[in-house]
Amino acid sequence: MRIVAAFAIALLHLSCFAQKPHEVAASDKAMNDAIALARASVHRVQLELERGNAQISVKVPMVDGAAVEHFWLRNVSFNRETAHFSGLIDNDPGMVRNVTIGQVVTVPAAQISDWLYVQG
Repeated sequence: MRIVAAFAIALLHLSCFAQKPHEVAASDKAMNDAIALARASVHRVQLELERGNAQISVKVPMVDGAAVEHFWLRNVSFNRETAHFSGLIDNDPGMVRNVTIGQVVTVPAAQISDWLYVQG
């Protein structure tokens, strides 16, 4: 089994296993650099979805007023015509109240904050 991620799991993905969201300042350089890397390499996820040989997750920001929380999506699909990812919210919200676990959301590919796929 091979896992490929846009940036270091040890550094940035530990919070996805926590019960509460991990707050990071919007000005955090390491986080912003990692998000930029994920967005610059999103074509890899699109390719794997087209091939149909990997389990795909993308992380997307959801905004509720001044609160922003990033969620992993499961059962991800990509619409090439609109350049949007769709999927199911994969965890309970901790800071925003306008989404629920299992809700279908659609987000422009340019707005993802991370991606992950598992082959094999």
